[in-house]
Amino acid sequence: MTHPLVYWLRRTVGWLFVPLYGLAVWLRHQLYDRHLLKSKKAPVPTLCIGNLTVGGTGKTPHTEYFIETFSRQYRVGVVSRGYKRQSRGIVVAHAATTAEEIGDEPYQIWMKYQKKISGLSVGSRRVQAIRALLRAHPETGLVILDDAFQHRALKADVYVLLCDYYRPFYKDYLLPAGNLRDLRSQAERAHLVVVSKCPAQLSVQEQTYIKQQIGRYAPGKPVFFSTYAYGPARAIWQTDLPCGPPVVLLSGIATPGLFEKAAIDCGFLVKEHIAFPDHHHYDEAALRKVLHSLKKHGTTSLLTTEKDFAKIKNLPLWKQELQGTGCYYLPLEIRWLGTSPVEPVRQLLQLT
Repeated sequence: MTHPLVYWLRRTVGWLFVPLYGLAVWLRHQLYDRHLLKSKKAPVPTLCIGNLTVGGTGKTPHTEYFIETFSRQYRVGVVSRGYKRQSRGIVVAHAATTAEEIGDEPYQIWMKYQKKISGLSVGSRRVQAIRALLRAHPETGLVILDDAFQHRALKADVYVLLCDYYRPFYKDYLLPAGNLRDLRSQAERAHLVVVSKCPAQLSVQEQTYIKQQIGRYAPGKPVFFSTYAYGPARAIWQTDLPCGPPVVLLSGIATPGLFEKAAIDCGFLVKEHIAFPDHHHYDEAALRKVLHSLKKHGTTSLLTTEKDFAKIKNLPLWKQELQGTGCYYLPLEIRWLGTSPVEPVRQLLQLT
């Protein structure tokens, strides 16, 4: 959660810098739109999952949904920026890859899907990252990009734009006063829009209103609605201890409140929620905080997110200290309110 002072500064002093930021973003798009800067296409079909805002809108869960769907028929490769990784340049994932090497979210994907996909690469220069992926895995027939909507050097075949239900881009403002890292007008470049993190019982009337608001910036583009669904808690390490219901929550995500609500809805009694910033690097200090909380509340059950599970699973000290406790995570998946965008995406990619 943003500190009140930081929020106040952004909403007051931040407005002084919005025109400068907006001008810089607009000029960059003009250079690409007027072909003064070149965009390149990949030699294989490419599907980009992106957004207009900073912070989590659900790009990785939606990327995983399309991986799960298309990998049943095609050899799918994945490319990501690898945000907050501790390596440089282009990295192609391998058997001994770590989260520090490729980033927490790409590592989550790699852990779950390395047997289903052709390969995964990370790099800020997506064109070069795709080339490296194809050199290592020439059988790749489709590349899915996690977070590349603003990367104009690559011209993807299909753009799926995510809009957070709780932070819709049409109500937001440019950095640093708001959370928009791109202009609202850029929504028009999307082939379709997905409103993510919706309440499962979102009414048809509200869906219609949201479509109208999005249509102001992406006229004629189809809009789909998705929600999160959580499966039964799974053990991080082998254990005979059951999970909860009294639990301590651990998260390092953009919207910890949604995770806490999900845990409560799943029947857990939340004693404390240790919420770190998104993409938090888990160290010994964080471990001591977790151990102190478990002792204070008299429970052996720690419940975390799938994203955080991917980061702490292979940390030797965490495993040593917590393996004897009931450490679990909640697996997350995407479900659609109404129709899924799979067939429209398949047709736009011209996949047979």
